[in-house]
Amino acid sequence: MISFLINLPDIQLFVVIMASSLLLTTIIPYFIRFKFKLNPSEDMAKGADDAFRLVCSMALVVCIFSLLRVQGDHRNAEDFVTKEASLIHKLDGAYSSFGGPEAEELRGDLISYVKSVAKDEWPLLEVGKESETTANLVADLTQGSRLLIPKNAIQQMARVEINVSLNQLVDVRHARLTAGKIHLPEFLVLAIVLIVGLLVVLGWFLNPIKRMLFFVGGTTLGFALLCTLLIQFGEVYIGYNKVTPDEILKAINL
Repeated sequence: MISFLINLPDIQLFVVIMASSLLLTTIIPYFIRFKFKLNPSEDMAKGADDAFRLVCSMALVVCIFSLLRVQGDHRNAEDFVTKEASLIHKLDGAYSSFGGPEAEELRGDLISYVKSVAKDEWPLLEVGKESETTANLVADLTQGSRLLIPKNAIQQMARVEINVSLNQLVDVRHARLTAGKIHLPEFLVLAIVLIVGLLVVLGWFLNPIKRMLFFVGGTTLGFALLCTLLIQFGEVYIGYNKVTPDEILKAINL
């Protein structure tokens, strides 16, 4: 169910969450109260109103905090992809500057690495794994680059650039892989579910019934929007707004 929601476009996801939330918080309770002539007492309605406002504030704080966290994780993953693309571009230029058949062969390995990242590794990121093929290509690049023997000052500078960039590439790739394993903590997810559930229950006791429709309905729309954003940014490499390897693919002339 969650996988289905994550892969929906933003507007469609909002409509699904909004419709189901309004059904639960306003439409169903309205017809139940109307059909069975249920009317909470004044004291009960006032207590529910005060509690609803308090819990609504708590829910807003928790949802915004969670949204900032998942957006930060998403932005960090995008930064890692951008850094990796930049390092690949630098390596490509450094191999070209070094010249010779050995460097050209390593440039071919770099191209294979880029293709492997997009084809082999990216699908595995959805389940928090890495590609053994991609990891082997990184190891081959590292080992082969160490065997380069500079014969002049230009090649010496290029070799230094290659070694530095390769070390950084390994670190950035590891950070990119780790970013896919970071999720919203379970205690925050549980807190959101419990608080929203409490809001639903309290909303049923608000009076008069027309006020319940507009007040609870409006609040529901706001939280539906927040929940939409939380779901869309909740996973880094999964869903409609997932981080893609496009920047890495553009980093080198294939």
